[in-house]
Amino acid sequence: MKRALIFSDSHSYFDYMESVIRKEKENGFEAIFHMGDIQQMEERLRRMTPYPVHIVKGNCDFGSSLPEELTVTFAGKRIAMCHGHRYLSLFGGGMDALRYFGKERDAQYVFFGHTHVPFLEQASDITLLNPGSISQPRQEKKIPTYAVMEVHDNGEVVFHMCEYHED
Repeated sequence: MKRALIFSDSHSYFDYMESVIRKEKENGFEAIFHMGDIQQMEERLRRMTPYPVHIVKGNCDFGSSLPEELTVTFAGKRIAMCHGHRYLSLFGGGMDALRYFGKERDAQYVFFGHTHVPFLEQASDITLLNPGSISQPRQEKKIPTYAVMEVHDNGEVVFHMCEYHED
């Protein structure tokens, strides 16, 4: 089984993300995905792990040279990444636009952020995942969140939507 950690919207608040990474090292992981608004903390994140760290630029990553979108393969699964603000804006088209974004890139999964609200929609053709915000949550309980992707040896993919609680 291969595991990946998925974050978004950390907004330069690194402590919670760092705590999650330390905790998740016990369970093992082979990659980190960050959906933007990392605000100049990308090198610090990359230094925390020897594994690939995939990061896209968010609408608050001013002056960043990060790509606005990425398509990567993890454990044989094709993942299209974007922050989401261009698709979720008033004229962006919403979830349908994100599905189209993924299909254009021949992806099975679309990871996005921006809303600070966790979201998971699994369909037969494409899965949409927003891990929420690890630092500034906006959902009802206002608990920081992240996600874990598990790709089992038989190809099955399981997502865990995780809450962060200070120890």
